[in-house]
Amino acid sequence: MKSDLEELFLASMERHSVPGVSMTLVEGGEVAWSEGLGAMSSETGEPVTPDTIFEAASISKPVFAYAALRMHERGVIEIDAPLDGYLSEPFLEGDPRLSMITMRRVLCHTTGFQNWRREKPLEIHFDPGERFSYSGEGYVYLQRVLEELSGLPLERLMEDAILDPFGMADSCYVWRDDFEGRTASPHDGDGKVQEIRHRSMAMSASSLYSTSGDLDNFIAEIVEPSSMDESHLSRNIVEEMLRPQVAVNDSISWGLGWGLQHGVDGDSFWQWGDNGGYKNFAVASREGGWGAVVLTNGANGLRVCEEVIPEAVGAGMPAFSEFLSGAREKGYIL
Repeated sequence: MKSDLEELFLASMERHSVPGVSMTLVEGGEVAWSEGLGAMSSETGEPVTPDTIFEAASISKPVFAYAALRMHERGVIEIDAPLDGYLSEPFLEGDPRLSMITMRRVLCHTTGFQNWRREKPLEIHFDPGERFSYSGEGYVYLQRVLEELSGLPLERLMEDAILDPFGMADSCYVWRDDFEGRTASPHDGDGKVQEIRHRSMAMSASSLYSTSGDLDNFIAEIVEPSSMDESHLSRNIVEEMLRPQVAVNDSISWGLGWGLQHGVDGDSFWQWGDNGGYKNFAVASREGGWGAVVLTNGANGLRVCEEVIPEAVGAGMPAFSEFLSGAREKGYIL
């Protein structure tokens, strides 16, 4: 299997000008393959290893969602209570529909917010709960709430709640000095190297630095929890996390923090990541006992993921054809 996967990856990486990939594959609840391929930088040629750090991009979201649900289970925050009741200052002025936004609606992307405001003002574009529309801004809203309730900045909250208990020692929502020299450089679509960002502001939706092995440790605790203690969600909450909350189309729905794909090979949960020169994909099946995390340092990395992951796990991936292909044009992302 190792040589076959390496050949598939290397051919796809060359085809799409992706310099480096780190992948961890789990079968039957155990690591079946973990490898770094290619280069951390097209300029230096330094090899990627399983310990190479990447920007996880939107894979930050389900890790944060797990921490938020832990706070819910501890009684700190209600999942269906209006978030505006927890903040001392409103997240958005002048729209009464803000009181309709809850943790549940943030985690399943039904807030009505656009994905990112960028140069436009933040707006609620439809009644919260009405339909799916992917939104990083919703996650920022929930981040503000949890920071105020805990009295901790996000990076500390995540270390205490998830990263330390789950053994994710090479992960953080802000840049750490020990990441220097261990982090893959991002690359554009032609394979040209770009500058590594040293993020100092934690963002629940996008700023996690991590390795494929660390992320696989996290996913493994959802597929097959190793223990039930104060660091882990109860089985009931994990099942709620992976229960469809809103339909996107016939093949895709969204749970609490995870996309859910429904195919002929069964159901699985997934999340992609897109931070420009970093493209990533994480997917797993509780029923099948398998999982895969692929981190890339190339702008075309999702093409590599689409070509190789179905072969690696032996299952179809409607997420690529039914969601990621033209997501904005289909209205999934405002």
